[in-house]
Amino acid sequence: MRAAKLRFSGVLSLGLLATAAHAAPAAVCAHPQLCSLLVDGAYGNYVIGTLIYVGNSAAVRSLVASAKARGLWKHLPTDAEQYVRRVKPVAIQHEEDGKLVTSTVFMEVAEFEAAPLRIGDLVRYTPHDGSVDPPPNDPQAAALFHGLTGCVATLCARDDQRCMSQYRSGLFAKKTGIQIDYRTLKPKSSGLSIDPVSLIPKQ
Repeated sequence: MRAAKLRFSGVLSLGLLATAAHAAPAAVCAHPQLCSLLVDGAYGNYVIGTLIYVGNSAAVRSLVASAKARGLWKHLPTDAEQYVRRVKPVAIQHEEDGKLVTSTVFMEVAEFEAAPLRIGDLVRYTPHDGSVDPPPNDPQAAALFHGLTGCVATLCARDDQRCMSQYRSGLFAKKTGIQIDYRTLKPKSSGLSIDPVSLIPKQ
């Protein structure tokens, strides 16, 4: 997993944060709802929040072009159509220090089509577990499976406030449940913790 955090600066430009000594030249982000990538590839921890957007084929092509133009996703296939066939970008909105922010993550098209995801549902993203989720046999599909996509599942229906009240939105470490800072991707010293299995906040 690459540690550099990525953020689109504004809604229509791409910047490299954390590891870049100077601001990167602007790059077009044609789909503002999907302009906040956490890392260069598949994010390795939990993202819990509200599903607010699902990208279409045009959005996928735009994201691939922008990422490749910036020198990202070098470990992933070069053919954009591989992504169109296999990858679905989704935007998850969550709270960060009292403000709402958005993280873009990716799931397999087959998993998206099998899952009853609805805009407004409370969802959780987690990276694929290779020991539990066997990757595809096709090499390019396997590269996207391991290197870009994770699993997005519904925790609560959008109209189930009682269910939603059990959870807290944000980024959380997969192994420990410790809350992670959206800006630095490091554990928060004063953040809450969730149970890494149930995802319910610890008392």
